[in-house]
Amino acid sequence: GGRFEVLKVLADLPAMATSPWQPSSAALQDLQPREVFHELLREKQMQDAELTDVFDDLLALWEERQTR
Repeated sequence: GGRFEVLKVLADLPAMATSPWQPSSAALQDLQPREVFHELLREKQMQDAELTDVFDDLLALWEERQTR
C-alpha cells in the first residue's frame, strides 16, 4: 500500500556572513544577458572566446529583432 521511505540528507555548509537565503550578489533580473552568460562561464570554468563570440552574435541578432 501506501508506504513511504524518508531520506534525510545532511550537508556541511560553510559559515557565511549572510544567510543562505539572502543572495550576496546582484539579483538575476538586475543583470544584463552578457553578464549572466559571463558569470555562468566563470562558474563552469569555461573561458572560451569563440563561445563568447557566438553568444554575442546571437544576442545582437535577438536585440536587433526586438527593436523592429
